[in-house]
Amino acid sequence: MRSVVIILLIFFWSAQADNAWLANSTSALLACCQHRGTGDINATFYEPDCSGHYKAMWVRDFTYMVLYASDFLDPASIRSAIDTIRISQDNVTGFIPDNVATSGQVSWGPWPWQSTHCIDNSIFYPLLVAAFVNWTGDCDSFASLLPSVDRALRAVPLDQGLTWNDPGLPTVTYGFVDSVIPTGHLLFTSLLLYQAATQLLPLTQKCDVAANSSFYTELAVGVKTNLNRLLLDNETGLLFHASNNNRRRCVWGSLLAVELDLVPAGQQQQIVSFIESQLPNVVFAGQFRHLVAPEGWFPNFAGFDLGTYQNGAYWATPNAWALPAIAKFNVPLANKLLQDCVNSFKSYGIMECLNEQGYHGEMIALFQRRLGCWQDIRAVINQACRGGRLRCIGDECLLRKQAPCPGEPCCCLIERHRSLPESTTATTITLSLCTSLTGISFRSMASHELQ
Repeated sequence: MRSVVIILLIFFWSAQADNAWLANSTSALLACCQHRGTGDINATFYEPDCSGHYKAMWVRDFTYMVLYASDFLDPASIRSAIDTIRISQDNVTGFIPDNVATSGQVSWGPWPWQSTHCIDNSIFYPLLVAAFVNWTGDCDSFASLLPSVDRALRAVPLDQGLTWNDPGLPTVTYGFVDSVIPTGHLLFTSLLLYQAATQLLPLTQKCDVAANSSFYTELAVGVKTNLNRLLLDNETGLLFHASNNNRRRCVWGSLLAVELDLVPAGQQQQIVSFIESQLPNVVFAGQFRHLVAPEGWFPNFAGFDLGTYQNGAYWATPNAWALPAIAKFNVPLANKLLQDCVNSFKSYGIMECLNEQGYHGEMIALFQRRLGCWQDIRAVINQACRGGRLRCIGDECLLRKQAPCPGEPCCCLIERHRSLPESTTATTITLSLCTSLTGISFRSMASHELQ
């Protein structure tokens, strides 16, 4: 799930470890995620992963693709996708949608309780445009997109220079914690706002649209001036995720502030030193928890158990900024974490998140305890294929006899899984053939075991 965002963020900072494998995997993922609209929608869409079940383009996911992996994308396709988002902008408020389906249907957020649109998308869109223009140098596109960029930024709720989530009318703030309700002054969307403003600012000069520069300067200065004043944890140097609900020390956001040079140098070193001292409570398999264990998000309205998903699992999503931040003060540790992450990808697949028990807390321990590792499973299936007992065709696998295993649906594996990790959402290692060959029941793994 959303594996394309995960691997391209890792690829962005991969000078040391398995560069060719990461490059090939990133390229394959992005190609697989690209789709055309349906019906009369003649536009390019980039879905979050290769499963095909999303059938929509999420603004934040697509922005990360362009920001960190534009070399693998076609400029015309990017522009087409940007235009799809632009024409879906709210004409009244200026807000940018959460996602746009390949059918053209627009969605403003994941939850029915939201009082208004998600905050982060109206910042991600300007960041997306800046990333595209910085890569292509297309000033004509910048000039034509700038009105929609400015309308989006002016829609972002602010208070004392930082983004703001009204405690009385809360909404989703940052989509990678959309099950959480932080209120008051917000860390992560403020950091994104600073990132967008500081990337847009030089483009106003390069593309001769300097009339907008004062607006971007005002946004960037507002964040930089007020970040520590409103969100600093004096004990650790870390920054709180929000000033009201879920006032928790935020690992992802604190490391992004370091990477952006948004806090003083001494504080940057203090943050990285604290992360080093708490490494077992922050990192697993080269991937990062949102908070320092054993902390969790409360209120966490979606009800995720502590240690799972957004409430304490480990994610590779922040590695694109977390590893460079750590490398400012400890290059060997950053390299080790990167290698650990790549090793995890190769051994268990590219997961949206994981913990010590695997994806959403279920899988890796079972693999290790019962069968050793994924390579052993693959070897069993490959042997069955070579022996004529299993045939793999495209996205489905059929028994050569064209019939299910006795008493069970057909056991299947997508043979291309290892070369195209994004296909894991559609991969199933299930039921009778696997069970008969290994003596292990994989029924409980069906449909999400390697997502």
